[in-house]
Amino acid sequence: MSRWSPWRTAACLLAGLLVTTTVYGHVSGVFGDYLAGSHDAGVTQRLLDDLAASKDEMERLTPQLNDLQQEFDRKAEAAQDKLGVYQAVGMDTYLQFMLETGNPVDVLTNRRLLEHELEGDLRSLEALYAEYMPVKAVRDSLANHEKLLQVLRGNLEARERTLKEAEALGPEPPKSWAERLDIGEWIGALLTEEKEIDPLTHRLDEIWSAHIGYLLELKEDGERLRENPAAFVTRKTASSPYRLEDRLLNASSPLTYYMFTDHVYVHLVRGSADLLLIGTVQKKEAGTAALGFEAGFLNGFVLPEEVVGRLAGFELPYAALHPGGGEFYVEQENGAVVIQPAEFLKE
Repeated sequence: MSRWSPWRTAACLLAGLLVTTTVYGHVSGVFGDYLAGSHDAGVTQRLLDDLAASKDEMERLTPQLNDLQQEFDRKAEAAQDKLGVYQAVGMDTYLQFMLETGNPVDVLTNRRLLEHELEGDLRSLEALYAEYMPVKAVRDSLANHEKLLQVLRGNLEARERTLKEAEALGPEPPKSWAERLDIGEWIGALLTEEKEIDPLTHRLDEIWSAHIGYLLELKEDGERLRENPAAFVTRKTASSPYRLEDRLLNASSPLTYYMFTDHVYVHLVRGSADLLLIGTVQKKEAGTAALGFEAGFLNGFVLPEEVVGRLAGFELPYAALHPGGGEFYVEQENGAVVIQPAEFLKE
């Protein structure tokens, strides 16, 4: 593992470890609030309360969702059976009926009655689907909410563990930055800084160096996405938007992506490291949809801004999805990033 160590890249590191609100003030929403208050003794209990509330709401919605699903499946099966009969009775069969009965009006009337009944069944299915989908969307959103709350819980627990580990290290003799560094790209600047490193900073440095390093997984995910976008992007019809789905990314990555309407969260647990990055996917001038990071937390401690700035998420060239390129719009949804070709919005 590389010895790239963000915890020694700036003399002002200790200010970062205080988890000041200026670093993540732009990270909004309930999740940002938890991270912002990670130094607050009551934040874990608030998180547990939120987890319990989410679980209760999902349990309340589950019977309703199951009933709607069962009714939809029952009506869909009945409609499918009728449609099968309708499709099976082709022109040859109707001609045979007319020859046998001698009354083509009766045959055509019966066919029209079947068509009318089938149309009514389809309208009923559409209405039921319209009722089912909002409930499912709420439950799916709550499920994703709960998953991320569990991630935050793990990050906060890692913070407590790291504090105890640092305390166990005890005081150590003062050492200069140069004494603690391998020769690296910042050695010239850091040799002039004679700063003592406290046990907590030392422990975080060990965790990052041993388990995170350059975080090459971000680069590898970007390469996979550029080389084979069809493996991660879905599209219902030729005029539908493209959907980059987090579940498809997660299936092939050691990282876990959580996509929400406001932010994208990228999570990695490896060894004693619990890393959480927070960012957004935006359209870039180069014609790409790119994930950029706003903040990051290692074991509940904020990463220095300059380190976050060095971490680059994936970039998806629009031309790789849409031959000929053109204008497009990017929007985040729960579970996906939506890339909408502009020409289809004008139709």
